[in-house]
Amino acid sequence: VDGALNLALSELVDQDPQTRQAGLDRLHALSRRPGVSPTMAARLQGYRGWARARGLAAEADGGDAVGADTIALVQAGLQVEPDNPSLNWALAHLRDAQATSAADRAEVHALYRRAAEAGHGEAAWQVGMQYINGDGIEADPVAGFEWVSRSARLGFESGLVSLAVMHAVGQGT
Repeated sequence: VDGALNLALSELVDQDPQTRQAGLDRLHALSRRPGVSPTMAARLQGYRGWARARGLAAEADGGDAVGADTIALVQAGLQVEPDNPSLNWALAHLRDAQATSAADRAEVHALYRRAAEAGHGEAAWQVGMQYINGDGIEADPVAGFEWVSRSARLGFESGLVSLAVMHAVGQGT
C-alpha cells in the first residue's frame, strides 16, 4: 500500500490534470481496499485533505478546499502522523485561510512553525514572513531572516528569492 500511496502523491503534484485525477482516484481506491489498516486509512484521509489544501483535488474530490471537511481529513492524518511536515503545513494553510482574529493569527503562526520545524520549506518561509510583518506575533526581522534562511536551505523557491532580497536591503541581517 505504501508504494501505491507514493505513486498517488506523485501523480497529485503532476502538472497534467488527468494525472492529478488519477492520483486522487488511486487514493480513493486505496481507502476502499479490503484489509486497509485504520492507521493507513487515516493517512489516506490526511493526504486527501493535503491535496485539497494544495488546490489539487477539491473539485474532483467533491469537497470544499478550505472547509471543515478538509480540515477533518488533515486532522485524521495528523492523528497517526503528528510530525508529518506536509500534513502540518496543510492544517496551517487551511487555518490561515479562515483566520480573522489576533488569536487565530497566533494559532496559524504556531501551526506553520510546527510544520517548519518538521522540515517543510514553504512553512519555514511563512514563519519568516510572519516575523517580518508581525503577523500573529511581534515583529522580529532577525528571527524572520533566520526562518527565511531555513526555507532557502530547504530549497523553497520563494525562500531563496526572499533571502536574496533581504541580503540586498539588509533586512534582518
